[in-house]
Amino acid sequence: MHRLSHLRIHRWLGYLLLGLLLPLAFGIANAQTDSGTTETPTQEVIENMDKEQTPAGQSDGMVNNYVTAWGSSSAGGDLTGKDSKFATGVPKGELENVQDIFSTKNAFAALKENGSIVTWGDSTLGGNLTGEESDKATGVTGEKLENVQDIFSTRGAFAALKEDSSIVTWGNSSAGGDLTGKDSKFATGVTGGKLENVQDIFSTGAAFAALKENSSIVTWGHSAFGGDLTGEDSDIATGVLRGELDNVQEIFSTGAAFAAIVEGSPTNSTSWIEQLLKFVVFFVMVGTVIFIFAINDESRGGTGGGHGTL
Repeated sequence: MHRLSHLRIHRWLGYLLLGLLLPLAFGIANAQTDSGTTETPTQEVIENMDKEQTPAGQSDGMVNNYVTAWGSSSAGGDLTGKDSKFATGVPKGELENVQDIFSTKNAFAALKENGSIVTWGDSTLGGNLTGEESDKATGVTGEKLENVQDIFSTRGAFAALKEDSSIVTWGNSSAGGDLTGKDSKFATGVTGGKLENVQDIFSTGAAFAALKENSSIVTWGHSAFGGDLTGEDSDIATGVLRGELDNVQEIFSTGAAFAAIVEGSPTNSTSWIEQLLKFVVFFVMVGTVIFIFAINDESRGGTGGGHGTL
């Protein structure tokens, strides 16, 4: 009787164990089957994933750099320019695809990725590229500026270095905004009002100095701030010898003056041609004096001899 009971117990334990193991075995088999039939993404699926739309205002693979401004409305804080009668804004008050931004005291100039320029802020200090909204500011020809490589500024004007190494300026006429220097009695301009073959530009608070490819210097802007290389147009400014500066390696500036590192010796600042000319002039002057004295002596001697014979 006890033996029969033990057999029944073992049988029921076997059924229980079998009932526990069968579901587990089927689960493992299904998992293996599922993993074996899982397909990797095809190239078509990947391409469709890559074609997903990007957020509005952005292009595939590129970040759309836009500008946001705040602060004083008359000093460039308002991109629309509507909140100040002295300020100019940008079209629709929106500005995108910007590479870099430059500033005067109260105006901005944005260099876009396509090499064009957009300005906003105080119209008198370079905020208006046309120069039409201020009688103290000068604008650019055609009211557009493209193919710009770099921008420089004083406290009231901008100067753009273009890809062809030429210079275009706009802004306050007394602060370097006018290359001709005709629009301000305080400013000096460049010959012909044009400047080409420029390598780099430097600035003070109201004047520019351009380092040309031949290592010479050309300046323009307020005469008292370094705009006149001769120093003749201002009672408080000094100039350089002959108003010319060549063999320049580098330029530095303060708020109102420039300093240049020049290759060579200061003793050789005067060329041998100028020294020769000075010698010739001195020789002619001495010779003329001697000739005059000789004529006077001869005329006095001849007159005295005539009286003696009488």
